[in-house]
Amino acid sequence: MIKILRIVLSVVIIPLALYMLITKSFEWMPLNLFLLSLFVMVIGTDEFMKGRKQYGVLNFAASFFIVFVAFYTW
Repeated sequence: MIKILRIVLSVVIIPLALYMLITKSFEWMPLNLFLLSLFVMVIGTDEFMKGRKQYGVLNFAASFFIVFVAFYTW
């Protein structure tokens, strides 16, 4: 389930970022940051499930920071 979620989020985030870079229209940046924070949170959950708690905590902290930046720029 987590692997599928990682793939789906990657398939959504990368084309959206490429679209913004090509068109130089960054109005979708908060959405892209929010999706990126979900992606990092999924990676953190995967790290917790593998038993690597330090990396999981680091990923969750990065995810919360990205959510803060996404809502601040929205």
